[in-house]
Amino acid sequence: MQVSRGSVYLRNGIWTIGFTCGGKRVREAVGTNRQMAEAVLKKRIVEAIEGRHFNMRKEGRIPFSECAQTYIPRCIAALKSARGERDRVNVWVREFGNRAIGQITQVELQDWQARKRQSNKPATVNRMLCRLRHMLNKAVE
Repeated sequence: MQVSRGSVYLRNGIWTIGFTCGGKRVREAVGTNRQMAEAVLKKRIVEAIEGRHFNMRKEGRIPFSECAQTYIPRCIAALKSARGERDRVNVWVREFGNRAIGQITQVELQDWQARKRQSNKPATVNRMLCRLRHMLNKAVE
C-alpha cells in the first residue's frame, strides 16, 4: 500500500498530523506537543505500511448472492408486494452473481442503467436501482 511521508502542523493551537494511505487523505489532531505529534505520525505510517491502519475499512468481500439471500427473508417478506420485489432482487443476483460487493463500481451501474432504459421505462429502472441501494445499505448494517 502506498503511504506518503506525512506532515505535522499547528492548527488552532493543536498539533495535527496528516498523511495519505492508499490514496485517501488521513488527518488526526494529536495534542499540544509537537514531539508527541511527530511520534504519532511515525506510528500511524508504520501501521499503514503493515496494513493495520485504524481507518482502513474492509472492502466488501461478501459475495453479492450471499447478501441477497440474507436480504430476501429479512426485508422482502414484510412487504405487500413481496413477489415483485423478490424478482427485482433476483435481477441483481443475475447481474452480479458471486462477485464481491466491494467490486461493484458506479460506472458499471451507469452502463446497466443505460442498457435497461432502452427496453424499460425510467420508473422501472429507478425502482430496480432503489432496491439495489436498499440492499447495499442493509449490507452495511
